[in-house]
Amino acid sequence: MTRTDIIKELERRGYKAECRNNVKNGIIFEGIVIGDKQVSPIIYTEKLIKNAEKCGRNIYSVASEIIDIYEQNEDKEIPLELLTSKEFFMNHVSIGIQRKSNEDIEKQECELDPDELESYLFIKYKYEDGAGCMKINDFFLKQIGVSRLEAWEMARKNISEDMVIESVYQLMVEIFGMPYDQDRESDFPLYIITNSDKVKGASVILNREKLKEFGKKHDTDKILVLPSSIHEMLISPYADWMDVDEMKTLVQEVNATEVLPEEKLIDKAYIVEL
Repeated sequence: MTRTDIIKELERRGYKAECRNNVKNGIIFEGIVIGDKQVSPIIYTEKLIKNAEKCGRNIYSVASEIIDIYEQNEDKEIPLELLTSKEFFMNHVSIGIQRKSNEDIEKQECELDPDELESYLFIKYKYEDGAGCMKINDFFLKQIGVSRLEAWEMARKNISEDMVIESVYQLMVEIFGMPYDQDRESDFPLYIITNSDKVKGASVILNREKLKEFGKKHDTDKILVLPSSIHEMLISPYADWMDVDEMKTLVQEVNATEVLPEEKLIDKAYIVEL
C-alpha cells in the first residue's frame, strides 16, 4: 500500500488529493493534502500505512480514516485572504530554531550556535485547541510586500512579547502536591523558557533583554543553557561548580530517551554571557 494508492481511492470518492512532504527539523515526513486551499493541514501517512498493514486493513479503510482526519481539521486551514494579508503576517510571524538544513526557507545562523543551528521565520496561527505553523521563504515575503529586514524585526518583537519562564521546582511542587519551600527552589535553580503555547518556543533564547532581566534577578551575568527541544530550553544561573561536559552528557541522555527525533535540537550545553 502506498500514498499513490490512497490518493487514487480518495479521488474515486470525489476528493481532490495530492502528495505533500513536510520537513521537520531536517526529517522528511510524507503525507497527503486534501482540498485546493492555499494552505491545508498535511495528513501524514507513514504510520497510518504501517498500522493498516500490521492489522490487515485495506486501502478503503485507510482512506476513510484520512477523510475523518481531514473533516476534523478542515477548519484549521488558513483562508487565502489572511495568508496574503500583510497585517496578518506581521501579527503572526515568529522565529523557530532547528538543526541546520537545506530547506528553501527564510533563515539565518542561530546566535546560540551558528555552526550547527539555524533560526528561521514561520507564521504561527492559533486554533481553539492548539496552534499551526507554516514556514515561509523569500518568495512569500515578496508576494506580501515585506522586506527580509522588516520580517525579522517584527518576528523578534513578537517573540520578545511572548516569553514564559517557569521554575522546574515549582512545576514539581504542583505535579506532586509537595509543600513549597523557597530555600529548596534556591537550591534547585532550573527554569524552563518557552512561549505561551509551548509551540516552537526554544527561540525565546534569542530574547537577550529578558535573559538579562533573569540574570539580574539571580545576581549573575552568565547562564547555563540546555537545549531541551525545538519547543523549549532549560536555563540556570551559572555557578563555578557547573561542568559543561557533564551537562552535555545529560542533554544527550534526555534527547536519546525523551525527545522525538523531529523535535530534538542538539546534544550540547552552553554558557551564555548576558
